[in-house]
Amino acid sequence: MKVTDGIATVEMTLPFRAIGVGTKAEDEPDRYNLTLLWDEEGAILVDAGVTGIVPVLKQAMALEGIPEEKLQKLLLTHQDLDHIGGMAELRQYFPQLISIAATAEEKPFIEGERRLLKLTPAFVERLRANVPKEMPEDQRNMIAGLLERPPSAPVDHIVADGEEIARCGGIVVIHTAGHTPGHISFYLKQSRTLIAGDALMIHDGRIVLPINNVDDQLARQSIKKLLNYDIQTLICYHGGVLSGDVNEKLKELAERAEFA
Repeated sequence: MKVTDGIATVEMTLPFRAIGVGTKAEDEPDRYNLTLLWDEEGAILVDAGVTGIVPVLKQAMALEGIPEEKLQKLLLTHQDLDHIGGMAELRQYFPQLISIAATAEEKPFIEGERRLLKLTPAFVERLRANVPKEMPEDQRNMIAGLLERPPSAPVDHIVADGEEIARCGGIVVIHTAGHTPGHISFYLKQSRTLIAGDALMIHDGRIVLPINNVDDQLARQSIKKLLNYDIQTLICYHGGVLSGDVNEKLKELAERAEFA
């Protein structure tokens, strides 16, 4: 879905409730909102989704008239499986995708040097239980393989809090720790758009705190950092797009979170 010039969301829907970080009913499928950015130099994808992302991304790029060979960079907000699961597939299909960017804190997890923080036995068991029994065996085996051998890829570019990527009118990196230690969000200066990753969620038109955080207090503190930016449009990985009085809604959330 096109958000504005040079920005579109790429929605990926799973046939079942997989990751379970949302506020939806347990029997609803997971929907992920990746973000596609582009300018005269080429295209950038924020987060990698899960296996099966390539046909979804190809369709989104074709809709916006972006040649496939223009995809140049992958920005990762954090290490969670629903954000990095499609990395290997993307690199294989888009050989020109030579740059993956993430924070130093997330790098060892993304590269497979350390086990993903939330890939606990309890999480694995819950995900296995949520896979529909009617799902074809090859797909069930694929999911089992992801859990046993999470995808990994080298991080080519370390980004840090306050850094500005000189693309798409300026992309400011914001360290929004809490959901994971090195979680980051991205502020697009030109359009005043915040790509929040999992630092925030949208539910029924409201901005809400994420769940399944490694540090709830840090997650609440990170909201206050976002109040320093003039945000006209908010994109959340879980929840989609929200426009209009975003700053006021963020301020209200920060005040509620302070007393949580």
